[in-house]
Amino acid sequence: MGIEKYSELYVLSHKLMEAEHGRFNRINQKATTYLSVISLLFGIASVFGQALIKGFIPPKSLLEWIILNLGVLIFISLSATWCIIFRAYKFEGLLTPPLKELVDFYHKNELIDIYFAMSKAYANATNENIKVTNRKALLLDQGHKMIILTACLSMVFAILYFAQLWSLPPAQVSSQLVQQTVSNQNSHKQSDQAHVLTNSILTQSSLSQTTNSPALNQNPAGGNSTNTNSP
Repeated sequence: MGIEKYSELYVLSHKLMEAEHGRFNRINQKATTYLSVISLLFGIASVFGQALIKGFIPPKSLLEWIILNLGVLIFISLSATWCIIFRAYKFEGLLTPPLKELVDFYHKNELIDIYFAMSKAYANATNENIKVTNRKALLLDQGHKMIILTACLSMVFAILYFAQLWSLPPAQVSSQLVQQTVSNQNSHKQSDQAHVLTNSILTQSSLSQTTNSPALNQNPAGGNSTNTNSP
Protein backbone atom coordinates (compact mmCIF):
# COMPACT_ATOMS: atom_id res chain seq x y z
CA MET A 1 0.00 0.00 0.00
CA GLY A 2 2.85 2.39 0.83
CA ILE A 3 4.59 1.97 -2.51
CA GLU A 4 1.33 2.61 -4.39
CA LYS A 5 0.88 5.88 -2.49
CA TYR A 6 4.32 7.10 -3.45
CA SER A 7 3.81 5.87 -6.99
CA GLU A 8 0.71 8.07 -7.31
CA LEU A 9 2.63 10.98 -5.82
CA TYR A 10 5.42 10.45 -8.36
CA VAL A 11 2.99 10.40 -11.31
CA LEU A 12 1.17 13.49 -10.09
CA SER A 13 4.36 15.52 -9.50
CA HIS A 14 5.69 14.52 -12.91
CA LYS A 15 2.45 15.63 -14.63
CA LEU A 16 2.56 18.97 -12.84
CA MET A 17 6.14 19.57 -13.97
CA GLU A 18 5.24 18.72 -17.57
CA ALA A 19 2.23 21.06 -17.39
CA GLU A 20 4.49 23.90 -16.25
CA HIS A 21 6.86 23.18 -19.13
CA GLY A 22 3.91 23.42 -21.51
CA ARG A 23 2.84 26.74 -20.00
CA PHE A 24 6.41 28.03 -20.41
CA ASN A 25 6.45 27.05 -24.10
CA ARG A 26 3.06 28.66 -24.77
CA ILE A 27 4.28 31.95 -23.30
CA ASN A 28 7.37 31.83 -25.53
CA GLN A 29 5.14 31.25 -28.57
CA LYS A 30 2.98 34.25 -27.65
CA ALA A 31 6.09 36.38 -27.20
CA THR A 32 7.21 35.38 -30.71
CA THR A 33 3.82 36.40 -32.11
CA TYR A 34 3.91 39.73 -30.29
CA LEU A 35 7.41 40.46 -31.59
CA SER A 36 6.17 39.85 -35.13
CA VAL A 37 3.27 42.26 -34.56
CA ILE A 38 5.63 44.91 -33.17
CA SER A 39 7.93 44.50 -36.19
CA LEU A 40 4.94 45.04 -38.50
CA LEU A 41 3.89 48.13 -36.57
CA PHE A 42 7.44 49.47 -36.79
CA GLY A 43 7.27 49.14 -40.57
CA ILE A 44 3.96 51.00 -40.74
CA ALA A 45 5.25 53.67 -38.34
CA SER A 46 8.32 54.25 -40.51
CA VAL A 47 6.09 55.05 -43.50
CA PHE A 48 4.06 57.58 -41.53
CA GLY A 49 7.25 58.88 -39.92
CA GLN A 50 8.68 59.82 -43.31
CA ALA A 51 5.43 61.60 -44.16
CA LEU A 52 5.57 63.47 -40.84
CA ILE A 53 9.14 64.62 -41.37
CA LYS A 54 8.48 65.82 -44.91
CA GLY A 55 5.02 67.32 -44.43
CA PHE A 56 4.66 68.45 -40.82
CA ILE A 57 8.07 69.88 -39.89
CA PRO A 58 7.86 72.67 -39.01
CA PRO A 59 4.21 72.36 -37.89
CA LYS A 60 1.97 75.14 -39.17
CA SER A 61 -1.15 74.56 -37.09
CA LEU A 62 -2.34 73.13 -33.78
CA LEU A 63 -3.55 69.97 -35.50
CA GLU A 64 -0.13 69.40 -37.02
CA TRP A 65 1.45 69.88 -33.57
CA ILE A 66 -0.89 67.23 -32.14
CA ILE A 67 -0.19 64.82 -35.01
CA LEU A 68 3.56 65.31 -34.64
CA ASN A 69 3.47 64.70 -30.88
CA LEU A 70 1.30 61.63 -31.38
CA GLY A 71 3.86 60.28 -33.83
CA VAL A 72 6.62 60.71 -31.25
CA LEU A 73 4.49 59.01 -28.58
CA ILE A 74 3.77 56.08 -30.89
CA PHE A 75 7.49 55.63 -31.60
CA ILE A 76 8.31 55.70 -27.87
CA SER A 77 5.47 53.28 -27.13
CA LEU A 78 6.62 50.87 -29.84
CA SER A 79 10.19 50.95 -28.57
CA ALA A 80 9.11 50.33 -24.96
CA THR A 81 6.79 47.51 -26.08
CA TRP A 82 9.57 45.84 -28.06
CA CYS A 83 11.91 45.97 -25.06
CA ILE A 84 9.28 44.46 -22.74
CA ILE A 85 8.37 41.65 -25.14
CA PHE A 86 12.03 40.91 -25.82
CA ARG A 87 12.66 40.54 -22.09
CA ALA A 88 9.79 38.05 -21.94
CA TYR A 89 11.16 36.18 -24.95
CA LYS A 90 14.79 35.95 -23.82
CA PHE A 91 16.11 32.50 -22.96
CA GLU A 92 15.62 31.38 -19.39
CA GLY A 93 15.96 27.68 -18.67
CA LEU A 94 13.70 25.52 -16.54
CA LEU A 95 14.88 23.16 -13.83
CA THR A 96 14.89 19.42 -14.45
CA PRO A 97 16.50 16.64 -12.38
CA PRO A 98 20.02 15.86 -13.71
CA LEU A 99 20.19 12.61 -15.65
CA LYS A 100 23.61 11.43 -14.44
CA GLU A 101 22.67 11.67 -10.77
CA LEU A 102 19.35 9.98 -11.50
CA VAL A 103 21.07 6.93 -12.98
CA ASP A 104 23.26 6.49 -9.91
CA PHE A 105 20.35 7.16 -7.57
CA TYR A 106 18.11 4.59 -9.28
CA HIS A 107 20.89 2.04 -9.12
CA LYS A 108 21.60 2.45 -5.39
CA ASN A 109 18.11 2.83 -3.89
CA GLU A 110 14.89 0.89 -3.49
CA LEU A 111 11.81 1.65 -5.58
CA ILE A 112 9.82 3.26 -2.76
CA ASP A 113 12.75 5.58 -1.97
CA ILE A 114 13.06 6.44 -5.63
CA TYR A 115 9.36 7.35 -5.87
CA PHE A 116 9.58 9.60 -2.82
CA ALA A 117 12.86 11.31 -3.79
CA MET A 118 11.78 11.88 -7.39
CA SER A 119 8.43 13.27 -6.30
CA LYS A 120 10.21 15.71 -4.03
CA ALA A 121 12.68 16.69 -6.80
CA TYR A 122 9.84 17.24 -9.27
CA ALA A 123 7.94 19.34 -6.74
CA ASN A 124 10.95 21.57 -6.04
CA ALA A 125 11.69 21.97 -9.75
CA THR A 126 8.04 22.82 -10.46
CA ASN A 127 8.00 25.50 -7.77
CA GLU A 128 11.10 27.18 -9.24
CA ASN A 129 9.76 26.84 -12.78
CA ILE A 130 6.50 28.48 -11.75
CA LYS A 131 8.47 31.53 -10.58
CA VAL A 132 10.31 31.74 -13.91
CA THR A 133 7.14 31.33 -15.94
CA ASN A 134 5.25 33.86 -13.83
CA ARG A 135 7.95 36.46 -14.49
CA LYS A 136 7.67 35.86 -18.22
CA ALA A 137 3.88 35.92 -18.04
CA LEU A 138 3.93 39.26 -16.20
CA LEU A 139 6.20 40.80 -18.84
CA LEU A 140 4.03 39.39 -21.59
CA ASP A 141 0.92 40.86 -19.99
CA GLN A 142 2.62 44.26 -19.77
CA GLY A 143 3.64 43.97 -23.41
CA HIS A 144 0.05 43.10 -24.38
CA LYS A 145 -1.22 46.23 -22.62
CA MET A 146 1.42 48.32 -24.36
CA ILE A 147 0.36 46.88 -27.73
CA ILE A 148 -3.25 47.89 -27.02
CA LEU A 149 -2.10 51.39 -26.00
CA THR A 150 0.01 51.70 -29.16
CA ALA A 151 -2.89 50.53 -31.32
CA CYS A 152 -5.20 53.14 -29.75
CA LEU A 153 -2.63 55.89 -30.29
CA SER A 154 -2.18 54.72 -33.89
CA MET A 155 -5.94 54.86 -34.54
CA VAL A 156 -6.14 58.41 -33.16
CA PHE A 157 -3.08 59.34 -35.20
CA ALA A 158 -4.58 57.92 -38.41
CA ILE A 159 -7.89 59.73 -37.85
CA LEU A 160 -6.18 63.08 -37.26
CA TYR A 161 -3.74 62.54 -40.10
CA PHE A 162 -6.45 61.88 -42.66
CA ALA A 163 -8.55 64.68 -41.19
CA GLN A 164 -5.62 67.00 -41.83
CA LEU A 165 -5.38 65.79 -45.42
CA TRP A 166 -9.15 66.10 -45.82
CA SER A 167 -9.06 69.72 -44.67
CA LEU A 168 -6.52 70.66 -47.35
CA PRO A 169 -7.57 71.65 -50.90
CA PRO A 170 -7.42 68.71 -53.34
CA ALA A 171 -4.73 70.39 -55.41
CA GLN A 172 -2.51 70.83 -52.35
CA VAL A 173 -3.04 67.22 -51.29
CA SER A 174 -2.09 66.00 -54.76
CA SER A 175 0.94 68.30 -54.74
CA GLN A 176 2.08 66.91 -51.38
CA LEU A 177 1.65 63.32 -52.56
CA VAL A 178 3.61 64.03 -55.74
CA GLN A 179 6.35 65.77 -53.78
CA GLN A 180 6.60 62.87 -51.37
CA THR A 181 6.80 60.37 -54.25
CA VAL A 182 9.49 62.39 -56.05
CA SER A 183 11.37 62.86 -52.79
CA ASN A 184 11.30 59.11 -52.12
CA GLN A 185 12.56 58.39 -55.64
CA ASN A 186 15.34 60.96 -55.30
CA SER A 187 16.38 59.57 -51.94
CA HIS A 188 16.55 56.06 -53.43
CA LYS A 189 18.63 57.36 -56.36
CA GLN A 190 20.98 59.22 -54.03
CA SER A 191 21.34 56.12 -51.90
CA ASP A 192 22.19 54.02 -54.97
CA GLN A 193 24.70 56.61 -56.19
CA ALA A 194 26.34 56.77 -52.78
CA HIS A 195 26.51 52.98 -52.72
CA VAL A 196 28.19 52.87 -56.16
CA LEU A 197 30.59 55.66 -55.18
CA THR A 198 31.51 53.86 -51.96
CA ASN A 199 32.21 50.63 -53.84
CA SER A 200 34.35 52.53 -56.36
CA ILE A 201 36.38 54.17 -53.59
CA LEU A 202 36.85 50.85 -51.82
CA THR A 203 37.96 49.20 -55.06
CA GLN A 204 40.47 51.95 -55.82
CA SER A 205 41.77 51.80 -52.27
CA SER A 206 42.19 48.04 -52.52
CA LEU A 207 44.10 48.35 -55.82
CA SER A 208 46.30 51.08 -54.35
CA GLN A 209 47.14 48.93 -51.34
CA THR A 210 47.95 46.00 -53.62
CA THR A 211 50.24 48.15 -55.79
CA ASN A 212 52.08 49.61 -52.79
CA SER A 213 52.37 46.36 -50.86
CA PRO A 214 55.88 45.32 -49.71
CA ALA A 215 55.76 42.09 -51.70
CA LEU A 216 55.61 44.03 -54.97
CA ASN A 217 58.43 46.41 -53.98
CA GLN A 218 60.94 43.63 -53.54
CA ASN A 219 63.62 42.67 -56.04
CA PRO A 220 62.89 39.43 -57.95
CA ALA A 221 66.25 38.16 -56.71
CA GLY A 222 65.03 38.41 -53.15
CA GLY A 223 66.55 41.72 -52.04
CA ASN A 224 64.75 44.97 -51.41
CA SER A 225 64.33 47.35 -54.35
CA THR A 226 66.67 50.31 -54.42
CA ASN A 227 65.51 53.89 -54.83
CA THR A 228 66.92 55.35 -58.06
CA ASN A 229 66.56 58.86 -56.72
CA SER A 230 68.80 58.23 -53.73
CA PRO A 231 72.15 60.17 -53.79
